[in-house]
Amino acid sequence: MNRVFLHIGMHKTGSTAIQSAFNGYDDGLLKYADFGYENHSIPIYTAYSAHYKTYHIWQNANLSPQQIENKRQLYRNRITQEISQSGEYDLLISGEDISLLSDSELCELQKAFEKFEKQVVVIVYVRSPISFIRSNYQEVIKNGLNPNIPPPPNYRFRIEKFVKAFGHSSVIVRPFSRGELREHNVVEDFSQLIGVAAPRHSNDANTSLSTEATRILYQLNEMILTFGDDPDYLHARNQIRAHVRCAFPGSFEIPLPLISGLVDEADSEWLYGATNVDFRLPAIQVNHFSESELNNYFNMLEPVTINKLKEYLNQKLGLQKFPENKRSLLAHYFMSFLRPKDTCYSKFDQDCYLRLNPDVKEAGMDPYQHYLQYGRFAGRRIG
Repeated sequence: MNRVFLHIGMHKTGSTAIQSAFNGYDDGLLKYADFGYENHSIPIYTAYSAHYKTYHIWQNANLSPQQIENKRQLYRNRITQEISQSGEYDLLISGEDISLLSDSELCELQKAFEKFEKQVVVIVYVRSPISFIRSNYQEVIKNGLNPNIPPPPNYRFRIEKFVKAFGHSSVIVRPFSRGELREHNVVEDFSQLIGVAAPRHSNDANTSLSTEATRILYQLNEMILTFGDDPDYLHARNQIRAHVRCAFPGSFEIPLPLISGLVDEADSEWLYGATNVDFRLPAIQVNHFSESELNNYFNMLEPVTINKLKEYLNQKLGLQKFPENKRSLLAHYFMSFLRPKDTCYSKFDQDCYLRLNPDVKEAGMDPYQHYLQYGRFAGRRIG
């Protein structure tokens, strides 16, 4: 009986690296399923979830109900075809959103495997709740949002249904810790689990930002979060993410007392009881969660960071005079990445802007924030 390796994440455990490494893989004994996407979350969720019509992927793509229905049928047929044709080799399927399927929806996918007599091996990597919260929180900030409360990993919700469907012995749960991974690399580790040599083009680079780089993005998010999807702003965001990664290197940290109160101890207890993976925290380490304290932590900037921002504005733009408050300094930093480069965004002067736009001064608004939120789109003069 041939096997289906069903890799379900979890999020923030190197799934993208695994998918990128194995995409197109076919050595005659193992094939990476071809569903039209490198990440199989979209086709699997669309084909089997009852909520496929409201899937954020298709909502963001502005597809009509009929177009989404066509997608569902397309992926159902394609998935069935891939499974049916894998009679002589093992099949690898990978997608984090597969773990979002309900018990009954997973049962439908299970029937597809049983129809073609496939032995299913479920593989899931799990981060400790503290590590997951830290990593996921930063990822959301990098994508332009500041979550009020970092979400927990939800081990039981994502894993238990697979244990029920395929049996405890068919579910492999691996702690995700680079120090414990084979060659400190998740692709190498995963390859060993499924019994193949790691693909040569595997890449498991750590894309984490430092604490200070993340703080800069967090504070910029607070200023420009509501400005919409202006292409120049999106371009600037991408450029800034790349710049802070290089300009502000270092590790990322959220102090344990700030987030330990978010850990669902019952969830960690379930994980330990079901898999023997022990992420439980001693009671002495659990603090009450304060949203305001976490917000204050990310609204800080070290003096050396502020000086580096000023050095950048001086060296790249020739600025000699800098805004006095941190918020305005960051706004000027953001403006320096706006397109087109031949405008005078980089030479924005708050006094000049207030003089040219007296209504802004009368309203007591910050000139930088007013320009970014309103003035630029209204064609306000800046010099």
